[in-house]
Amino acid sequence: MMKLKNISLLISKYQLFILDDVDLAKQFSKLNLNRIKIASLFVVLLSAYHLIVLLFTYQPHVVDSSLATWKWGIVSAHAALFVIFTAIAGFLFYEKTFRYFQSSSKQIVEMVVYLSILFISNGIALFDQLITPSITPILLGAAAVSLVVLIPPVQAFAILTINLYLFIYFSPLFQSNSAILVSNNLNVFTMMVISLFITATLWIETVKRIRQEQILHQQHLALEANTHEAALKTSALEEANRQNKKLFSIIAHDLRGPFNTLIASSELLLDDEILLDEKEALTLKTNLLKTSQSTFLLLENLLGWSQMQQNNMMPQPKLMFPAQVLRSAILDCKHIAEAKKISLEARILEEAQCVADQFMLQTIFRNLLMNAIKFSHKDSVIVIEMTKNSQDKILSFHFIDQGIGMTDEVKASLFQTMSSKNQGTLGETGIGLGLLLCKEFSDTMHGTLTITSSLWKGSTFTFTIPLAEA
Repeated sequence: MMKLKNISLLISKYQLFILDDVDLAKQFSKLNLNRIKIASLFVVLLSAYHLIVLLFTYQPHVVDSSLATWKWGIVSAHAALFVIFTAIAGFLFYEKTFRYFQSSSKQIVEMVVYLSILFISNGIALFDQLITPSITPILLGAAAVSLVVLIPPVQAFAILTINLYLFIYFSPLFQSNSAILVSNNLNVFTMMVISLFITATLWIETVKRIRQEQILHQQHLALEANTHEAALKTSALEEANRQNKKLFSIIAHDLRGPFNTLIASSELLLDDEILLDEKEALTLKTNLLKTSQSTFLLLENLLGWSQMQQNNMMPQPKLMFPAQVLRSAILDCKHIAEAKKISLEARILEEAQCVADQFMLQTIFRNLLMNAIKFSHKDSVIVIEMTKNSQDKILSFHFIDQGIGMTDEVKASLFQTMSSKNQGTLGETGIGLGLLLCKEFSDTMHGTLTITSSLWKGSTFTFTIPLAEA
């Protein structure tokens, strides 16, 4: 039982009975067809030469029935070879024009070649027995077919056995000498065994080689994928380093200005020698508050951004009324808006609920509102509007300003990189970090952030988040 199991595993491993491995079958088919394409030309030329010699050159002087039978038998055999291989050569060399031929048709071609070479060479050897004891054709045919066409060894064993049986069965009809019959039968048997050995050896070696090539190809693809992934990570790391360098260089500039203002204003308030009237003191205090708020927002954005980049900020979603968070953000930005004489109009849905991280939500509201204030003109209006779509279960927040707007190019790059080039209507500076943070937090909470804007006609930033059931 163990030996039978080992034989079964061997047959399965090397596909000795039938090719059920699709990739392996394709490789064998390609290899066979390339060989057959070349061999078909030789067979056509060889059979044509035999036909010419037999039909136009060899004319026996003595009328002999055996010679006549031999001649027309050989002519018929070579004519069959000529027709079959001319058709096969035409198919293989003009394969693209035969679109209806599928892979199954190619397998039929392989088998036709194998059988025709083997059985027709057998027939030629039988007819040769009428005039000579030589069995060269069947020996050459068995050798050639094992070298040209690779088929599973178990199939080859069955076909070669049938071929041997046919020769042994029919040879007494063409050869009357019993000694020659025994010799020929032994020689043909030996050649069939040799042919089977060649077929099995080439088959197993080819299976090994193809599978090794498949493994090498897979390893090459894996290496390419790893190389590509490493290149992407390297590129991302280089981009992150560039962004960080840019971030810290801009922050160093943007923080220095506000802190200088805070220090100078504080010194003015503490200097007893400088007398400020009530209006001047109020202006100074208002500027202190506005600078402190904007600087705090910048620091808070910087903290949130650094935590996001290090993957240390984990959202803590909970069911909430976002109206409360929105009112708090409006209150935080109220003094900055009043400094530019900008009115804030809020249309809030008090009963609407969502599941969100409160810190992220507040950061988004505050940054979008500060961005609208920054690019709005004096004495203008900013509308903050909440809408809900019960059918799609979407809660939307619209921040609508009447500011300077933006071009399509600026709009396309808004959530991609930081920049300190875009200044507000009163020369306010910024690095675009707030909007980048809004986009990051929006994606984290499965929301969306979109922009509608036209140059000199204002902008609308719309933030959406899934609406929670009441």
